[in-house]
Amino acid sequence: MDAKLLLLLQTLPEQQRSYVLSRQSELKQKSTAYILWFLFGVHYFYLSKPIINILYWVTGGGFGVWAVIDLFRIPGMIREKNEEIMVELIKEAKSIYPDVSV
Repeated sequence: MDAKLLLLLQTLPEQQRSYVLSRQSELKQKSTAYILWFLFGVHYFYLSKPIINILYWVTGGGFGVWAVIDLFRIPGMIREKNEEIMVELIKEAKSIYPDVSV
């Protein structure tokens, strides 16, 4: 998680912060993505990108080139997806527990 999201998380009221932290199990894991990439080639499905995964399959992992490139891209893709998930969780927390002290 990058510093900007951590700072935003720290500025949330306690109820909102607790909600976000309780839902952290939704964050994606690099190890799972690598296993899915290696065994089945479904790492894009794991990252909620089904169309890209179908293209990946149809082209045979870009004739192998795309597959090798993804070997190095997976950490960044996981980081991006986790940031997206955290932003969504923060938005959810703010809508569920509005900050009345402001």
